[in-house]
Formats: sequence, C-alpha cells, structure tokens
Amino acid sequence: MQAVFYEGNKSLRVGECKPLLPLKGEVQIAVSNAGICVTDSAYVQRSYG
Repeated sequence: MQAVFYEGNKSLRVGECKPLLPLKGEVQIAVSNAGICVTDSAYVQRSYG
C-alpha cells in the first residue's frame, strides 16, 4: 500500500508501507482516492505561513 510520509523540513515523500491489521472493534476500509488541503500543500511548497 502507498502512503505519504512527512520527512521533516516541509518535505513529503510517497512510498510503500505495510498495512496494519485492524484491532478488535476496529474496521479496515479501502480508499481509492485521497487529497491534500490546498493550504497544507502551499505550506509544504513554502508559499504559505
């Protein structure tokens, strides 16, 4: 599964990770699409805050 990792100093990286199995009372869902807030994106790109 792919995930986005914050590596510090406003740096993001997309990479592979092992999915965790749900614990008792939890569920696991499949996510087909995800997004990032425009202000978070601007912060990472050093054009905000």
